[in-house]
Amino acid sequence: LYGAYKQATVGDVRGVKPSLFDIAGRSKWQAWANMRGKTKEEASDIYVDLVVKVK
Repeated sequence: LYGAYKQATVGDVRGVKPSLFDIAGRSKWQAWANMRGKTKEEASDIYVDLVVKVK
């Protein structure tokens, strides 16, 4: 969900991968990185689909 949101609003992930000791930051970064290459529209569609499934 986080990765799709960030890809839809910002685009491809930037910056260095957080340290192994930053568990939350690393998890968020990886979720966003997994969306790399998707357009903002594709990521937005994925985000909406995930939100609908969660409801």
